[in-house]
Parts: sequence; structure tokens; C-alpha cells
Amino acid sequence: MINDLTLNNFRCFSSLKIKLSPGINFFYGKNGSGKTSILEAINLCSSAKSFKSGNLQSLISIGEEAFNIKGYDNTSGYSLTITKEKTKPISIQLNNTKTTTSRLIREFPSTSIHNNTFSFADASTRL
Repeated sequence: MINDLTLNNFRCFSSLKIKLSPGINFFYGKNGSGKTSILEAINLCSSAKSFKSGNLQSLISIGEEAFNIKGYDNTSGYSLTITKEKTKPISIQLNNTKTTTSRLIREFPSTSIHNNTFSFADASTRL
């Protein structure tokens, strides 16, 4: 579980540091304030993939050459660094050592749930 998350040149954030609760975390704010960007960064920490785009280069802040995501797990002591440069493939490091996506998934599991997954309001009322 990631407790500390740092984003640099990721989508709308030039720099952001946040602490995450080991329980449930709530993100709220105006449209365009970065809530989805934070969730996307957390998802990248689990899978090295975006749930919004197949093009990771598009996640680099406008005018920048790379994004960098750092995560730290207080329980295991693992530090994670994900870097994507415009002209290079994604780089994933766990404790400063290059690692695979499959290990990333094992160490930092997460599941993204789209808001249309549970459409209770759209359910039929027939019995």
C-alpha cells in the first residue's frame, strides 16, 4: 500500500506530495482540480498503465520532457519510482532497482472502479 505519493510533471501537477491513509481516502474538489490525475497516478503505481489513455506520453505535463511518480509503502519499506520520458519507454524501479510490471502488480495491487460500474439509479424497479 502506498502511503506517500509524489508527482512531478504529471498531467496538471508540476509538483504534488500527498500522504494517503491506510484506510479509505476521499478526494474532492472542483472539476479540473486533479482528482482523476491522483487516481491515475495511484493506478500507474499498481499496473504501470493508465486507465484513461494508452499513450503514457500524453500524461507528461505540457512543455515538460518527462513525468515522475514516487511512492513509498511504510509497511514493507518499499520505495517505487515510475518515470516516463517522451522518447524512452516507461522505467519502473522498486528500491532503486529496475523491476517488472508483474512484480509491481504483486507488490502494489489496486482496482479501479468506473462510476458506471454500479448503476443502481439505472436499475429496474420491477419485482
